[in-house]
Amino acid sequence: MTILPTVMPDEFVLGYWGRIHILNLLGTPNQTAEALIDYFALPPSRIQRVEALALAANMDVQCFVHPGLPIKTIRRLPKNGSQWLYNNDREWLQEVLPAIWKR
Repeated sequence: MTILPTVMPDEFVLGYWGRIHILNLLGTPNQTAEALIDYFALPPSRIQRVEALALAANMDVQCFVHPGLPIKTIRRLPKNGSQWLYNNDREWLQEVLPAIWKR
């Protein structure tokens, strides 16, 4: 049985991942991510871990992703518009979301 807690208000992705890890008593955080991917039977993709955590939270990936997520991961999410912003208005994106550029 996999324990999937609800997301706390303003909780970052890594905090939620850590709570799932602790509640399920798995060996390492990577094993927790792999267990979630297997649990939801996700196909291979570059953002499997984020997708698995979003499913665990019962949320859409775009709603689940927090502004603290690195720009490289955000740009990989399908249909989120950030790629267009990155290509066409990078200065505005850097001004509005400065934290995502510091990783």
